Amino acid sequence: MPKLSIKSFKGLYPSIAPRLLPDGSSQVAIDCDFSSGSLQSFRSPLLTANPGNVNQINTVYLYTDKNGARQWLSFENTVNILRAPIANDTTSRIYYTGDGVPKATDTDQLLQPTPYYQLGVEVPAGTPAVSVSVAGTNTLSRAYAITHVTEWGEESAPSAVSEIVSAGSGSTVELSSIPQSANNTDRNPVTKIYIYRTLSGTTSTALQFLAEIPHGTTTYTDTTEDKNLAKAIKTLDGNEPPSDLFGLISMGNGIMAGFTDYEVCFCEPYQPHSWPNKYKLASVDKIIGGGIFGNRLVVCTDNKPFTVIGSHPDSMSMSLMTDILPCVSAKGIVSMDGGVVFPTPEGLYYIGSGGYRNVTSDQYTEEDWKDLNPEEFTATQWNGKYMAFTSSGGYLFDLSNPNLNTTIGHTGTAVHSDSENKYLYFNSFSGSSNAIYRFHASNYYDVLVWRSKQFFFPKAFSFTCGQVFTTNNGVSSADIEAAQALYDIITAANAIVYLSGSLNGAINDFVINGGTINGDDMQDLPTVPPSNSVNIKFYADGNLIHQEEVIDAAVFRMPIVSDAHEFEFEIITPLTVDEINFATSVKEL
Repeated sequence: MPKLSIKSFKGLYPSIAPRLLPDGSSQVAIDCDFSSGSLQSFRSPLLTANPGNVNQINTVYLYTDKNGARQWLSFENTVNILRAPIANDTTSRIYYTGDGVPKATDTDQLLQPTPYYQLGVEVPAGTPAVSVSVAGTNTLSRAYAITHVTEWGEESAPSAVSEIVSAGSGSTVELSSIPQSANNTDRNPVTKIYIYRTLSGTTSTALQFLAEIPHGTTTYTDTTEDKNLAKAIKTLDGNEPPSDLFGLISMGNGIMAGFTDYEVCFCEPYQPHSWPNKYKLASVDKIIGGGIFGNRLVVCTDNKPFTVIGSHPDSMSMSLMTDILPCVSAKGIVSMDGGVVFPTPEGLYYIGSGGYRNVTSDQYTEEDWKDLNPEEFTATQWNGKYMAFTSSGGYLFDLSNPNLNTTIGHTGTAVHSDSENKYLYFNSFSGSSNAIYRFHASNYYDVLVWRSKQFFFPKAFSFTCGQVFTTNNGVSSADIEAAQALYDIITAANAIVYLSGSLNGAINDFVINGGTINGDDMQDLPTVPPSNSVNIKFYADGNLIHQEEVIDAAVFRMPIVSDAHEFEFEIITPLTVDEINFATSVKEL
């Protein structure tokens, strides 16, 4: 007689009819880790932080300050954050877009009432007044301009050029009313002023460095000979970034890229504050976001994506990709090893060193794909896999082995992959509360759900018994019972405190150091591990005929159904399942 035996478990193939699925593939897979071939779950998420935002958080970032301490930064907007692409940074500087104008901050500034600086240095308003007190000999025309320099060494574009005067060897020129910075609190304070002077009579007239003066100084006397002028100014095109810049990306070589709706913008290499207009590339279609692999930038739009390649902003070239659909979620764009992955209306697309392809076309039809709500994807890379969260759950896609694909039973509004320890974090929002969790991190395992293919037999018969072989998840039944008992005791104690009408949670309820700030007399409830058993559901011709909690290797009986042709089963457990069998008799097991 037939026997059902599954010893190798696989992931989802929604595009294939349940009856036609390969043995071991699943109709339903929630929180399933198939990497070992056995059926096992991920560890439960570990609560890491509770941001105080009452509105939904859409970006989280684990920041490491200059002293090595770590703290969570959270934003209600979609924000892109980069570490400073500068050498020998000792301030732990970061740059970010998406939270209003482009911004920068560091360890010290985060402690200030305004915890950021607006990115860029304002061009000095006005121009120096100039007068010649000694004309000198061999006079030529000259003019002056200044730049402002911040405490981070960021230099602005030059001011307007002064009036032209005639001066030469042995001349004395007085500069006055030198423009100063307002040094508003949302701007990196200007600490120095650079003075530049034109040099006429050479092969090109350029602004060349003359002198440095402290900010606050409004006059300068110029007696410098032409031959003693220093190098030409480097910030003629040192514009501030566009105020609507978004989607900040690091391209290597000190280059940061960002977008406006219809432009790709690049900073001056290793000068994140300077975004020359000459480095902009225009897009016909509205830009959604982008990703990077190697020195190639993938720009996703509301129509067709295009790539940009180059090692310096002045030599970037564009190439349109005509066969790929638009991106439907900026937060779903992920830069992975060797390529960029993003959601489209028809599936998950990969653009990389091996070309491009729809990596989910074999697993998901267009209608199946729409059911995942790809426009909600907020995604990242985890262990080489693409992990996306939505308001209804998550999805893990293994680009090299779709047999490992599974859904995730946790919702998320923001994700963060920590480069220092390769942990994956996600934010979950409920009501008016945000909570940041570390994925696959606690001492206990999630309860997985796995449903088999439909097994069809032309001749009707009945499976009457089954047996499942499992690996313990490391939590004994005694541990579970003890945790449940403690949970019940604390719940009862909290109920008594609550009914008393005084939780000692208000200001002045406690003496100083008598309780926790924002705390009360209610005790935290312990986590109770899930049961050390396997819940088996067995279906015949679509009807649930048996459900039972079973333990490792124990044979269980099922009712006889004499006229069934189609069978399937579902496993619900925190344990690792190595094998499951169903037969028409115990002897066959």
